[in-house]
Amino acid sequence: TQNFPARYATRDMTFGGQPIRAGDMLILGLAAANADPQILPPDGQPVVGNRSHLAFSAGPHTCPAQDPARLITRTAIDTIRHRLPDLELAVPESELEWVKSPWSRGLASLPVRFSTPHPRTAPPRHTPAAHSGPSR
Repeated sequence: TQNFPARYATRDMTFGGQPIRAGDMLILGLAAANADPQILPPDGQPVVGNRSHLAFSAGPHTCPAQDPARLITRTAIDTIRHRLPDLELAVPESELEWVKSPWSRGLASLPVRFSTPHPRTAPPRHTPAAHSGPSR
C-alpha cells in the first residue's frame, strides 16, 4: 500500500510542522516512510534484511502473522530459485513497468526467462513378487 486514505484526526495537533484540526481528513503516505533517505544508503537501494518499514505495523497494531508471512515468502522464493535456477529478468530492470496507482505499487508484469526444467524421473514402483500360496 502506497497511501492509506480517509483517516480523520481525532484532535487538534501539529504534525511535521503542519497544523491539523480535529476532523481533518488525512492521507498517510506509507511509501515515503519506507524510502527515508536517512535510513537508506546513498544509492537509495533497499537494504536486504532491513525491517525498518511499515509493512507489518508496530506497537499494539503489529501484524500477528508477520513471522509466518516471512516464512511463506522465503519458502516460495527458495523453491522457485531451486526449481528454476537460471531464472532471470527478460528485460533490463529499468524497463519494468509499474502499475500507475496512488494506492498501491506493483509491477504490471514481470517478464522473465528460464529453461524448461526436466521432468523428474519417478523412482521405479515396487512390485511384489508373485506369490503362489502359503509356504510350508
